[in-house]
Amino acid sequence: RMDLSPDGKWVLYDDLIGEGDTRRTLYLLATDGSANRTLVRNPSGETFPLFTPSGDAVLFVRGGAVHRHDLASGKETLLREIGQALPMGVTAAGDYYYAVRNNQFSLQIAGLDGGLGPA
Repeated sequence: RMDLSPDGKWVLYDDLIGEGDTRRTLYLLATDGSANRTLVRNPSGETFPLFTPSGDAVLFVRGGAVHRHDLASGKETLLREIGQALPMGVTAAGDYYYAVRNNQFSLQIAGLDGGLGPA
């Protein structure tokens, strides 16, 4: 999964932590090619990264939970446990939406304030 920052300067993506490792983590690549760096200090299987609409933070999944990584401070916050879900995107209002399969698919929305409800 990849996402472009709102200002168009960064590509956010997940990739393998290292050769021979099946875990993934997050990376930021400058669109002009000047930088490529690991986003998470202690990588441990981060996937499905998305920029927030303001571009000041990144949302991602680790261990069945949505986390928020503040780009200025590096602080991570656990937002919501979502289990085995398929993250799909972020709304213009900043709500994280994802699909859950329980005999059928349902769309769920997790607000940045921690709210949760069906779409």
